[in-house]
Amino acid sequence: MPRRTVTVALASALGGMLLAGGGVAAIPPPTPFCTVCGEPFHEDVTATEVTLEVRENGDVRWRVENEVAEPTAGEWRRNPDRVETLVAERLETGRPPADSSEPTVEVGDGTVTVEFVDRGAARQRLGLLVVPYLNGEGRVTEYVINADELVVEPPEGQRVVNDPSVATVENGRAVWTGVAATDGDGDGTRQAPEPGETYVVIGSGATAGERSTVVTTLEPLDAGLYGRYALGLLAVVGAAYGGYRLEGTRLPRRSVAAGVALAAVPYVAIVAARHPWWPSGGLGALYFWPLLAVGMLVAAGLGGGALYLRAATVDDGPA
Repeated sequence: MPRRTVTVALASALGGMLLAGGGVAAIPPPTPFCTVCGEPFHEDVTATEVTLEVRENGDVRWRVENEVAEPTAGEWRRNPDRVETLVAERLETGRPPADSSEPTVEVGDGTVTVEFVDRGAARQRLGLLVVPYLNGEGRVTEYVINADELVVEPPEGQRVVNDPSVATVENGRAVWTGVAATDGDGDGTRQAPEPGETYVVIGSGATAGERSTVVTTLEPLDAGLYGRYALGLLAVVGAAYGGYRLEGTRLPRRSVAAGVALAAVPYVAIVAARHPWWPSGGLGALYFWPLLAVGMLVAAGLGGGALYLRAATVDDGPA
């Protein structure tokens, strides 16, 4: 097979595999962090405070306090069942929470308080608790803080050990200042701050900060998504080797091995750009990029070396 044909086959396989891995997703509009908060809950909500109490077993207790303007406040006082129905609808259609207990709804004089427990929401990682509410984790989702104040409180004796985006860490808690209402323009999510892809990591001990760096770097990895891309890369290697093995191919083994090995570098770069999961700055980025470079070189070297040895054992083509 001519050298040009093998090159074209390899490029075609790479392009087809990228398409099979999933097209470039359009970026959706920002998603309200809380479906029972602010204007996304009801247009007459004027202020909202949210407290998330994280428990040692990973459960998260939500407490949402909404201030409601008249005449809606009066209607809800007279018909509290309407509020309960609205809360249930919002919790069923929104994310988060993922596994909510039955909510309790208290209708007061101009206020509505919603409480529930999101079971197992905080993940156990390296002795730390990871709260993932503000991270789309590969879904190309941007959340907005549609509450005037959002507080994440750790269990007793623990503290927030990382620096969540756009938050202030004070007294061991993470605090965001957001926007519940927008002076009547009806678009609370547009003016609310967007924290970006961030986690809240809770723990204790002298090494909690270093462990949180590892956790926040690896946690966004989607095993299923990157597994499909790994299969795609395997297809590229198989296509290149198959072309080499066809009768009449006279490409040197070194060229084939190097070509397949180097194909991994732009491939991984393209996949990473489409589904970013690396840390954006700080100590995590300092560790991450050198490790990624070394890992890619090692993977390319092992793949190319294995292909070269395999080719050397099955034919006597040029080295």
